[in-house]
Amino acid sequence: MHRFAIALTAAVVAISATAAPKATKPVAAPTEASTPTPATKNADPFGLELAVATLAQTRAKYGSELSDAGTNAINGGRMLKATNPSVGPEGLQDALLVFDKEERLVAVQMTLPKHGNAGPVTEMANQLRKKYAEQSRNIPSVGNAMVRFERGNSVILLEAPHMSFAFTVTYLTKDFQNALKTAEAEKAKAKERRTEGSV
Repeated sequence: MHRFAIALTAAVVAISATAAPKATKPVAAPTEASTPTPATKNADPFGLELAVATLAQTRAKYGSELSDAGTNAINGGRMLKATNPSVGPEGLQDALLVFDKEERLVAVQMTLPKHGNAGPVTEMANQLRKKYAEQSRNIPSVGNAMVRFERGNSVILLEAPHMSFAFTVTYLTKDFQNALKTAEAEKAKAKERRTEGSV
């Protein structure tokens, strides 16, 4: 399990990958009665379906809330940023929307306040479970929290670092998640080569 953080910068998407807490609790597959009935094939943050919604559709729907955030380093696609938007969950601090070169939405990261406790994290996880199939959950009273969901060709990661005053909810297509993994692996290899060459 990896943790991906999409940095809110104008030109790059930064990646961080750390092992998930060992205490992560697997979640049994939802029963037929509890399985969410999806309105869309993939996750649809802000009502925008991943791999389907376009840059033009996004601007038309939320144009006044969005500003250009440059090009991401993973796939060369455009990025849009929303700061304190009037859309999304209550308390939303900011959001980054990432598109591919074909201008299809491939990732969204929302940042929300923790208010110094796990309450908002648990509440958000419970809300997400109503829409998406929960795969694993680890929300300790002390420590890093991680909850993973899936729908179709998309993954939703809720991450709450212990010492942070905020937590993130990141929606990604599985293709973009794989691209992140590849980029991180290449970055690690390049760092290793630089280290070997300097000693």
